[in-house]
Amino acid sequence: MAQSLFAEPRVVTSVDDCLFYHTLDVPGYGTIHGFWDIRGNESEYLGGVDFTGTRVLEIGPASGQLSFFMERAGAEVVSADVTEDFHWDFFWELYDRIPDDLQAVFELNRDNIERIKNSYWFLHRAFRSNAKVHYGNTYELPRELGEFDISVLACILLHSKYPHRILENCARLTREKVVVVEPFRQRQLTQSSVEFLPVGKRWWDTWWGFSPKFFMDVLSSMGFIYSKVTYHTQKQFDIPE
Repeated sequence: MAQSLFAEPRVVTSVDDCLFYHTLDVPGYGTIHGFWDIRGNESEYLGGVDFTGTRVLEIGPASGQLSFFMERAGAEVVSADVTEDFHWDFFWELYDRIPDDLQAVFELNRDNIERIKNSYWFLHRAFRSNAKVHYGNTYELPRELGEFDISVLACILLHSKYPHRILENCARLTREKVVVVEPFRQRQLTQSSVEFLPVGKRWWDTWWGFSPKFFMDVLSSMGFIYSKVTYHTQKQFDIPE
């Protein structure tokens, strides 16, 4: 049963079949450009956590930049990603208000997600990684995945309609640390711990703006009572964000 939890590696040999989320220097291919360039800053990005000898649950690996970094740092990595039929939560489920072209939007989104998955497996092969991937529902992670020392959620919760449910699932399987990385929009946030963002938008691929206090309070209620907050600046399209 344990083997069925994890995906068989895809054989992806062409960059043309991929959409790269991260910029990486790849053996035999040189620099492949993606949306974000965190090369050399991975440890800072993850708050300086020591991954030596740990078992790590990663939510939403995208192209796998952090997967392969944590693996090189001494972790056994299991990444949880969505299934092929997954749809991002783009709207409230008020069925009388669903736009006519929603299916076309879903199909484009599905294609992009599959190409990002291809980029993960392309890099998994190039880096000779042993990281495993579980495709499923991050709102309902199976207990059969086992226990983890650390969970990592890097820039995924802002895109989720129910971020607390993903945190709760990770906390249920995690013994020591939950690492959360989110953009900090100092000028955007109100005095509240979390701000709802899609007001007036038709497509809501970004739901929330978080403050560190939100995660400190929620994780404390789940038993993770000690918190550490760090800040960093990374590059998008080679422009600091």
